[in-house]
This record gives sequence, structure tokens and C-alpha cells, in this order.
Amino acid sequence: MKLFLPLLIIFFLSTQQNSTAQCNSTNALLFQDFEGYSVSNPPPGWITKNVDYDAFSTFLAYSGTKRLGMNDVNDSIITPLVSCPNQINFYWRASGASSSWVVQIQYSTDLANWTTIDNITTTGSGSPITYQLKTIAFPNNILTPPFGVYIRWNMTSRVSGTFYLDDVCMLQGVCHAVATQLRFTQYTSNCVPSGIPFSAQVCATDNNGFTDTTFTNTITLSTSSPGTLGGTLSVNAVAGCATFNNVTYSGVSPLSITAQSGSFTSPVPLTGLNIQTTCPNVDTLKVVTYNLLNFPLGGVYALGGACTLQEPGPNRWDTLKYIMEYMQPDILIVQELQTELGADMVLSNALNVNGVTHYARAPYIPNRSTANTKYNNELFYNTDKLTLYNTTTIGTSIRDCCVYTLYCKDPQLNAHHDTTFIDMYCMHTKAKGLGAAQATLDSIQRAADCQKVMDTIRLRQTTNRNAILGGDLNLYSSNEGAFQNLTTGLYKFNDPINAPGAWESNAAFAYTHTQAARSGSLQSLECGATGGLDSRLDFLLATDDIMNDAKHMKYIPNSYKPFGNSGNLFNKSVNDPTNSSGVPFSVLNRLINMSDHVPVELKVAVKYPNAVLSLLDEIVLKGNVVNDNIFLNWEYKTTKKIVSLALYANNKIVYTQKDGFNQRYFTLKNIANGYYQFRIQAQLQDGEIVYSNTIALLQKNNIELTASPNPFLDVIKINGFTQKNTPVSIKITDTKGIVVHKQFFAKPLDGFIDLKTVQLSKGFYFIYILQDNRTQVLKVIKQ
Repeated sequence: MKLFLPLLIIFFLSTQQNSTAQCNSTNALLFQDFEGYSVSNPPPGWITKNVDYDAFSTFLAYSGTKRLGMNDVNDSIITPLVSCPNQINFYWRASGASSSWVVQIQYSTDLANWTTIDNITTTGSGSPITYQLKTIAFPNNILTPPFGVYIRWNMTSRVSGTFYLDDVCMLQGVCHAVATQLRFTQYTSNCVPSGIPFSAQVCATDNNGFTDTTFTNTITLSTSSPGTLGGTLSVNAVAGCATFNNVTYSGVSPLSITAQSGSFTSPVPLTGLNIQTTCPNVDTLKVVTYNLLNFPLGGVYALGGACTLQEPGPNRWDTLKYIMEYMQPDILIVQELQTELGADMVLSNALNVNGVTHYARAPYIPNRSTANTKYNNELFYNTDKLTLYNTTTIGTSIRDCCVYTLYCKDPQLNAHHDTTFIDMYCMHTKAKGLGAAQATLDSIQRAADCQKVMDTIRLRQTTNRNAILGGDLNLYSSNEGAFQNLTTGLYKFNDPINAPGAWESNAAFAYTHTQAARSGSLQSLECGATGGLDSRLDFLLATDDIMNDAKHMKYIPNSYKPFGNSGNLFNKSVNDPTNSSGVPFSVLNRLINMSDHVPVELKVAVKYPNAVLSLLDEIVLKGNVVNDNIFLNWEYKTTKKIVSLALYANNKIVYTQKDGFNQRYFTLKNIANGYYQFRIQAQLQDGEIVYSNTIALLQKNNIELTASPNPFLDVIKINGFTQKNTPVSIKITDTKGIVVHKQFFAKPLDGFIDLKTVQLSKGFYFIYILQDNRTQVLKVIKQ
């Protein structure tokens, strides 16, 4: 949802009332009977002050054995944050007929300012000593969006006696804003074909952007631009919004449209629409990975075969320039970059040359996984098509995996908020050492490093994404653990050419080989490998979303190839006379001089949305609890620059960002038990303040579930459930992250559940147990 300065804003809302509705645990927005809780273990999200949980609880509860009590001035009981309640039912009584006290029922949006909506008074004579049902219909102006309200019972005076409370039940209302203006919220494109129908949506909102869902009046479009606005220009609003599906305009740019309904107008017209004969909405991105081989300092073989830096190194940027001029990548990731100076040389001397000025690079991040900063990664990109959004790293045992997030420069980007993002992962894993024993150890290390990268991706993401993982992966077979870890399980990557097998020294896979580009006298230049093309070490792997065209980006079939490899060069250099790739030999010769690897390239088609484009600026916040950590991530549905951002946990700032740093995830580690509410406040470049949705998560890390027996045969019991009326979802995965079993339990009434897993093979498994927005993971072994 969208808010504007100043920050302290009053929302005027209306709530449909239904005071006669029956409230129970099955239809309630909130229901609490206090069973199973105590002073040290209150209900999730409830706040209490000096209340008495246990005294006389065995005979003075309305139902079960628990109820709350207050017996001092300023004692209070506060519910969790609830969104849009319209009615509350609860049972109350006095401890004795002579009780004398006053309890006020109040609401607040911030736990600081309270408004009284009702009260209960006992006078010291004839006070009810049996439970009374109290029903309160909330007032029409109760403040609900965007953060909801708290309800409080507060003892404001007392002479004697105790107030008892039990079985609190709230019903959901239907909240809506009161319209003060009209706003354009959607339209098809900022490129409007002359005379061709396009669509737009207008909503009746309050001053803060909330839609009045009761608004049903007619909304009419008009223009002051020179030209003719045609089609259906008057539409009755439905649930506050009117959709115009066949508006046309014949005239010149720019087009400005205004909406009106009675006294309501759109204070901000829909402006800047470009009138064109046609509106292109498809682009192509060429993605390239290249191991630059000890760039820029180079290297020489010393005595004993060790490779040492060469000072000064040859000017290979001139060689790289010819290769890049021919390839013209839109995204280039490189490995074996030795210095930041080398990154600048690639940018200034190899990419932005001969009149080309559109390339930029990511911030240079030296390797931090180990003390060895000899080999580093970098990304270069075409600024005519892309914007760099974020740069971060994932540490491994040898070299960082660099993560670059970019978004495409949609020609409609200034107005629509379905931005097409792509994540680029650049890796350089451990090469194979000499001897079978060392090769096995190196393979295990690669597998562990790739697993760590995938584990990090799965923690940071909650949905699939457009992503490509590339680099010098030093893989020799699709059966390697590293390759399997990257290409199986949740959010996996795919080999675009689907070429499983043993690639190393195998002529059948000659078309996949990327090293060694050289044979003959130049084979050891810069400490390069020998023997001609016989290894598939360099890869570009794409996620399901790219392979399946799920998020406006699709792999173009047959575009993946090792550059310059014609497929008939097994154990030959890339400039062998038999090369039939079509790449000029002037470029092939420079591949020989540049590196012992050849680049790998692929193309993706980007189809920019032409349907509904949002004019709202939003932040979508998601999160989950795993053991004693809370993982949060968020998406910006805005194309405006984020100037600052603050993440709030229970109204306290726990994370901030400033201009220029746009991380989209955060982890709270080793957190205490409790009920946590999170939201984000961000300021955009135009001064606008945007709030995310609010999410609530429960952390109860002192309640540890156990699995027995472990190891097990066919049935395993999960013990330790304390919330016996809350549904449980079970997911079992193998060690590759592949889901092998799912099961749902409505209620673990006996405190345990039995899982029957006859279909599972012997081996290690992980059981993910989700209850009340909290996930606990157990590692088990099936015999």
C-alpha cells in the first residue's frame, strides 16, 4: 500500500457491521481461550501487565481450566494486532458479588494512543459471579489499514475484587476507505499506438491511496492534449474501480488523460504517453561468461611448474577488445581477474571503445572467502538495456560466488511496476588436482561449495526467479556432486543444451568443450592449459523460470554455445583450419592469445509486459522461521530509486539501508521466543513514503520437536507438539532438496504425529515441519 508524507496520517474508514453474528473458533478472525498458557508462556502476540493466569483457574474459568484476571489499577490485557475487526465477543465475570472496579475496552493502532469504545463497571453490590457474554460492535471509524488495531481491557479504577476474562472471539469486518479523489492505478503501456485501443484503470481512493470499495459511480475520461480521445470513455466503477478497455487516441505526443466523477477528479493526470505507429516490447540479451586467465598481470611458469605473476603483463586488453567487439555481449561475467585495475582496463580498453559508451561494471569485490585474492570475479553490462540493482557475495571454501541483480530497461519502465529482474551468479570452483586421490578431494570440495550456494539461494528466496549461474565450474561429468547440487532440488538451475554425460576427454561431447583453446607453442602462455579442446569447464546454467518463460524472460533455443567451437575440434586449438563455426579467423586467433578458455554465450528473449501496468509503488515483504532464525525477503514493485529503507520488528528498527545499497533480504539469528511483527518503511527519490505489508511470525525455539526412532524403518513419530489445535504441514526432502513426501495434519491432538514412509528408499532425509508460520527441520535416516 502507498502512503505520503507527513507520516502521522489519520485514515477515515467505514466498517460494515454485523453485531448479531455468532463468533466461534472456526469463523473467528481471532479466538483465544487461554488453554495451555501461563504467565511465563502467554498466548502468541498477547501483551499482559500484572495479570493473574492461574489463581482459581481450576474452577473459575468459563471453559476449560484457564482464564485471565486483573485486580489492580492499570492492569491490562492486549490482543495481538488484528486487521479489520467489526465485532468482539468475550465472557467476563467478577470474583465476588462485592467486587467494585471499572474496566475499559479500548483500541489503538500504535500501542500508545488508546480510544475507549465500551466499559464494564461493578459497584460493590450484586456483581455478577457467573460469566456474562459481552458483544461489542466496533465503531465505523476504527482504523484498520494498513497496520490493523490492538484491543485492550484496561482496569482504570478498583476498590475490591477481580475481573475475569475468557473465550475472546473477534469477527472479520469489511473495511473500505472513504473516497476523496480519483487515481489512475493501471494502464497498458506508456507507448500508445495511434488509433489502436489501449486500456486503463481508475480507482476512487482516499488521500493515502486506499480504494473505496463501495464507490460505484460513473467515471469519465477526457484529455486536454491536441487530438481525439475515442472509444468507451464513461464506465461505472465496480468495487471502487473503473476499467476502460478500448480507449483510442489519434493525435501527437504526449498524451495526457484526466478522470472525473462528480466532484472527484484525478489530481495527477495520466501523462507522458508516447504516441507511436508501433510499440516494440521484445528485446534480446546476450549473456557471456569468460575466464580471462590471470588478467591483467599474466603469469609465467617458474621452476617446479608453479605459476607466478608476470610484471608487467602483456597488454591483452587489446586482444580482448577484438573479441568483445565481435561478440557484443549485454551481460559479461569474467573470472581470474587479478586486480581492480584489470576491471577498469576491460571496461575502458576492451568494451567502451571505438565510439561505444554504453558499458558499465559492477563494484569490484576482492575475494573474501580466503586470503587469496589472486582470482576475482566481475560483471559488465549494457546500460542501454540493463540497470545494476544490487551486488553481493556468497562465501565458499575457496572463492566468492558473486551475485549481481539487474533489471531490464523496459521502454515502459517509467510507469509500470512489473520490472523484469535477472540474477547473475558468477562462480569459479576448485580445479582438479594431480592424482586420483586429490581429484576426488577436489570434487568433494566443489560439491560442498555448490551446495552452499544453493542453500543460500533457498534461504534468501521464497519464489522462483530469473537467474543464470555461470563461470569456470571445473566440472568433468554431469554425475559430479557439484553439478547435481546445482541442477536438482528447489530453485534449481538447468543445462540449456541438456547434455548429461562424462564430458572430459570425450569426443562425443566435443561441441561442449571450452578448454583448452590452445595447442602447440602458445599453450603455456599466461600459465594456460595444454592439449586443445577436450574439457567442458565453463557453463551458463538457467533457472526453470528462464527455461519456461515464466517471468518475461526465455532462453532462446540453440543459442547456447562455446564461442568459436564448431564441434569438430576435439584435442585441437580453436583456430584449427578445420574450424567451421563461422567466427572469423582474425577473432579465433585472438582467442588463442587471450586465454586457454573460450567464452560461453547464450541468448534470452525479454518480453516486456503489454497488459496491465501498475502505477502504485509497493513493497512485498515475506518471511519464515527456521529453528531459531527468522529469514525475511522483500520485492520492490517500483521503478523509482530507493533513497532509504528501514525494517521494523515490533515497531523497532532492526535493519536499515541507505542510498546506493539495495539488499533485499535480512536474517534475524538466535532470536528469543515471541510473536514478531515486521514491516518496511522506504522513502523513494521523489520523497514518497512507501510501507510494505505487515507480516506476523511466531518464534518458539524452546519447544523442540523430536523424531523417533531415528534411524527408522517405515514409520517415524514426530513428538513435542504443544499447539494441539493448530494444523501441521510436513514436507520431506532428500539431500538434494527434492521433495519426496508431503502430508497435512489438521490437529496433532495427542502431541505427536506418525509419518508412514514406506515408499522412501534408504538414506538421509530432512523433515520440514510447518506449524503456525514456524518451520523446524529434523535430519533423519531411513534404514
